[in-house]
Parts: sequence; structure tokens; C-alpha cells
Amino acid sequence: MFKLKILIKNIKNFFKDAPELRTILFFTFIFTFTAYSFLYQPPSYAWIGLTRAELGELPIKGSQYVTVELKTAPVIICNKLYLPADFVAMASGISQDKIYSDPENSVLVIYDTQHSRIITIDGKNKKVLISKRECNLLDEITLKKESVMNKKEYIQPDEIIIKNDTILVSNIWLSRLFYVDIFVNGRKITISPR
Repeated sequence: MFKLKILIKNIKNFFKDAPELRTILFFTFIFTFTAYSFLYQPPSYAWIGLTRAELGELPIKGSQYVTVELKTAPVIICNKLYLPADFVAMASGISQDKIYSDPENSVLVIYDTQHSRIITIDGKNKKVLISKRECNLLDEITLKKESVMNKKEYIQPDEIIIKNDTILVSNIWLSRLFYVDIFVNGRKITISPR
């Protein structure tokens, strides 16, 4: 306890002698608080059995939530929750123009620019293919535009279903795939970006 009082006293003396530092810290705090409120994406909401969902958006775009009509409602099959993969991708922060759906072939392609990867969900074959671009540091130094594609393929027979030409994936796999937390409270599903 005695050392803590000495530490607090030393910190107060330090700031008393450094008004410029106090000003810098004050404006840093204000900027951080303001930037956080503009860059924080609120959670999105969906309901089991309902095709209406609330998509959380960055406040910069205007309103905080946009009502979205899903082609297929989230469902529970054999005690497992399945959600539309495209909606969860948008809830994670991926814009709708980066999501391409091919209902005839049951394929969903998602360009996740934040994590530099392309996610392909093949509903017919129950596969997920993740292609990650990694630029070689030597190529950047020599100004070459070459990059290496790393691909990982996962076969998920029990995790992917197709309903009404929509690819639904289990909540456990979606949370790993899109870095979101998915919570269920009754019929309400909350999807929060990490």
C-alpha cells in the first residue's frame, strides 16, 4: 500500500511538470473515444424461424441497423443451429458487394479483404475452401507483383446444408470461419464481430 501511494505521488508530480504531455494524452483520449464510436460495428440479430434480420453497420454509413430479408430463416436441425452463411459474413463486416452467390451450383464465394482471403463454400460437395494470399517480402523489395496462394480445404458433411437455394452453415463453424461470436437466447441470435 505504501509503494502504491509513492507511485501515485510520482505520477502526479510527473504530469504537474509536463503540461504538454497532459495535453497530448487528453487529445489522444478524445480521439480514441471518438474513433471507437465511429469504427465499432454493432452486433447483428436474427431469429430462429424468421426471415427478418437486423444487420449492424458502422455508424459512418448512417443508421446503426439495417433490416434485411433473408431467403431462408435460421433453423435448428438435430440440436444444431444453422444460419445463412452470407448473412453471417455481412454481420462480420464483409460488404455485400464482396459476396457472390451461385444458387444453381450451390456455391458461395466471399472475398474477405480484411483478412486477405477468399472463402468458397461448396454446398453440394459440403466443402469449404479458404485461399489466403501472402505476399513474399522479397517480392515487395524487388517490386515484383507476384504472390503465393495458400489453400486449405475442409470437408464438412454435417456442418453445411442447403435450403431454398441458400447455403446454411452451423453456428460453430461460422464463428470460426468469420471470427464472430454467436449467442442464442431463446429464438434471438446475436452475432458479434470480434
